[in-house]
Amino acid sequence: LVSWVAEPLQSIADSHLLGYKYGQRNGDVVSSSLNYQFYLQVSYLSGQSLHTARMKSREFAQELLQRKQIFGFNGACSIYQQSVAFIEGMDFVEEGTEKLISWESLKSRAGPNCANLDFRLVFACQLYMRSFLFQQYNQIPQDGLLDRITAKSVPLRPLFYCGVFYEGLVSFRLARQTDGKEYRRKGEAALVFMRNWAKCSKWNFENKYLLLEAEMMNFSGYHDQACQFYEDAIRSSNEHKFVHEEAMGSELAASFFFEIGLHQKSYSFFLHSVDCYKKWGALAIAKRVENDILCKFGSGFVQESMDDSLASILAQKGSSKRR
Repeated sequence: LVSWVAEPLQSIADSHLLGYKYGQRNGDVVSSSLNYQFYLQVSYLSGQSLHTARMKSREFAQELLQRKQIFGFNGACSIYQQSVAFIEGMDFVEEGTEKLISWESLKSRAGPNCANLDFRLVFACQLYMRSFLFQQYNQIPQDGLLDRITAKSVPLRPLFYCGVFYEGLVSFRLARQTDGKEYRRKGEAALVFMRNWAKCSKWNFENKYLLLEAEMMNFSGYHDQACQFYEDAIRSSNEHKFVHEEAMGSELAASFFFEIGLHQKSYSFFLHSVDCYKKWGALAIAKRVENDILCKFGSGFVQESMDDSLASILAQKGSSKRR
């Protein structure tokens, strides 16, 4: 078994791919299929190219359909539909995929009457991720993800802790918009959860904890501390090769800097966010951020120079590559 707590997510994905190949060589269909499912999921969570995730999850779902294998089909379809949405937009439907489960059908299957608790939790994780990245919060689960995981004593795996991370980000955002105490409670609970896991694995959890801490400081009005936590979160994401979370951290930091009047600094971080989203392959999300930049700054805004703190993070990346 692979310990996803101790090992970097990127290495865990590679281990599951080896397990898949080993199962294929030995004719163990169940083992190879299970390993490939985990390989797809962990690769997707660790920021692998969305174009690759889209292609591989589509091919795997179609293979399962051809074999009439139900186990794993919902999960493969959810990764495929999520990847397509982040690349093309939520309304895009790819030709030749009519037999795969649509996003709306997946949502219906994961509804209150679904007896499969595992799938309901898996889909809740995807909903939180989609809600945060598209900044549309009307379809988030009413009962908290972390609350359900804790109440049911559900064994943790990478998708669940990532889901709690997104639940925390969404909760802090809604707490600021509505001044809702319940949203703040959920955000703080996610922060404590991620802080504890960061003690177990700096590589997988540190950047997530730091970003939630930044959001908490922002919400509480501690601007100096928030600034430092945002920059530390981006630096950690960069160092540990989570390009999608580097994009999210940069976007949240940019919004924060804009709100407190640091417009040149904000503009630099917004541009970096767009660049990271595009590297990940999330072209629809990058377009949303570009529209936000245009709305906030207009078409005539002139960037004087790259922000020094961001330049320091990027210089550190170049130094790391040379080593």
